[in-house]
Amino acid sequence: MDPALKLILDTMNSRFDDLDRRFADRDSASATRAAAIDERFDLLAAHQAAATSVVTSTTAALEQRLTALEASYIDRDTEFSNRFTELEALRVSHMTDDSNERVAALEKAMADLAA
Repeated sequence: MDPALKLILDTMNSRFDDLDRRFADRDSASATRAAAIDERFDLLAAHQAAATSVVTSTTAALEQRLTALEASYIDRDTEFSNRFTELEALRVSHMTDDSNERVAALEKAMADLAA
């Protein structure tokens, strides 16, 4: 083979080898970067799952507390209604007793005047 042609072919082969090495380095860097990005996405998904878990447990606790407060309100409402009814009954019976005494006094006065 002609030495000039051999030199040209060797130069071309070395350039192709350089290109192959550069592409291999880029592929390696791209694979490393893709792995790092996947790892970050996995970490983000784990954090999101943990945050969702915290929100879910907090929501459940709030709903439970709200249910307890509503039940307490219903019990208190019933208690206040009963107490109010008792107070009204005391007031009505007191008013009835006064009016009975007054009516009896008026009837006696009318009887005395009629006699």
